[in-house]
Amino acid sequence: MKIIIENGMPFVSATVYANQKSFMIERALLDTGSTGTAFRTEDLESLGIYYTQDDDYILLKGFGGLEPIVEKAIDAVVVGDLTVGPMVVQMGALDYGYNIQGIIGLDFLLQAGAVLDFVEMDMGKGIA
Repeated sequence: MKIIIENGMPFVSATVYANQKSFMIERALLDTGSTGTAFRTEDLESLGIYYTQDDDYILLKGFGGLEPIVEKAIDAVVVGDLTVGPMVVQMGALDYGYNIQGIIGLDFLLQAGAVLDFVEMDMGKGIA
């Protein structure tokens, strides 16, 4: 999976699977400083995942400031040849003033055994 740098930030594409549906995320921020993987509310809603009254909101503090999110279980996240699933992801607005559709966080990277190569601008299993 090629890593693209835009405005000094690394991006990859990802596919999210839930409820026998999938959604392609073209611009997922590759964020080793984020403990969790997150996607926009409207994108997860297209897969049949919604906020409910029973959800516990978490106040997330990140580079975009404070944001309320909920955690939701999905079937899988796929980035290139890396797949993690099932997994719990964060669901929120991700409105940080940048064109970001999702965040691939450390939870995904560790579970997938991701190798990041910033010389070749590539990410995958055992690429180094």
